[in-house]
Amino acid sequence: MRRFLLIALGMGFLLPTAVNAESIWLILVGPQSMQKILMKDMEQCIEEGEKIQERWKANLKSRKAYACVTGQ
Repeated sequence: MRRFLLIALGMGFLLPTAVNAESIWLILVGPQSMQKILMKDMEQCIEEGEKIQERWKANLKSRKAYACVTGQ
């Protein structure tokens, strides 16, 4: 029994595992600042970026932008 357990554990360490460590970031860029916010998925990132962009349009003096990027 111990032999089987050791073989099973050893094979588990040798087999490649697929890990998805991708993260989505909302990047907000202003004239003198930059912020990054971790998002759940790309859809949420785009929704929040559009909401923020609409708020910024109300303030015509402010030239800010957003971008959604993926990271590892």
